[in-house]
Amino acid sequence: MRRDAYAKLLQAISEFTERGREVQVLLKQGMAPAPQALGEFRALLKELEEAVAAVELEGPKKVATAAFNVMAHLAMWHACLVTDIVYRVDLSIPRQGRSVEEAEAAAIEAVVEFKTLARGALDDPSGALDITQ
Repeated sequence: MRRDAYAKLLQAISEFTERGREVQVLLKQGMAPAPQALGEFRALLKELEEAVAAVELEGPKKVATAAFNVMAHLAMWHACLVTDIVYRVDLSIPRQGRSVEEAEAAAIEAVVEFKTLARGALDDPSGALDITQ
C-alpha cells in the first residue's frame, strides 16, 4: 500500500509539472493558455492533493510531511503561473510575490526531498534507520 501511495503521488507530480511547464512555455511566448487548459491544470492540482492524502495515511510521518511540502510548493507554483496570466491580461495589476521560476525551483527541491525520504522509507519499512540523514 505504501509503495502504491508513493507511486500515485509521483505520477500526479509528473502530470502536474508537465502541464505547468506547458503553461510556462506559453507565458514565455507571450500567450495565455486556453481556459480549458487552466481547468485541467486545476484538476491536476486536485489529483495531487488526493495523492498526498494517501501518502499521509501510509506514512511514515517524515514522508507524509515531505509530501505535503511538495503539494504546498506545487500549489504556490500554480498560483504564480495563474498570477502571471492575470498580469498579462491586465497590466494595471502590479506583479508581486515570488516569480514563477522561484516557485518552480522550490517545488523541484521539495520533490527531490520527498523522493529521498520515500525511497528511505521503502528501503527501511521498520523505521530502524534514520531516513533524514
